[in-house]
Amino acid sequence: MLQHFSVHSPRDDHPNERVTFRYKTNDREGDGYLSRTTLDQLAKGQPGTPLEIFDRYRDQILKAAYLHWTVNPLNKVIVLGAHDF
Repeated sequence: MLQHFSVHSPRDDHPNERVTFRYKTNDREGDGYLSRTTLDQLAKGQPGTPLEIFDRYRDQILKAAYLHWTVNPLNKVIVLGAHDF
């Protein structure tokens, strides 16, 4: 039974126009990312760097990442788009 799910270590991947992150469950870790366009839509016009926006909406990102993981826990990469929010 899942007792732990977290997202951590966000990094601005400027050349690829996205923010990457790591996720961790009870017994494994994986990678994930959001496009800058997705972050801009989350921010709804509020100013901030991609990492500031990630931190501001970390709870929503965590929830969306968890939902992706529950659909397919064998995926090693979680890709979040605007439709996830």
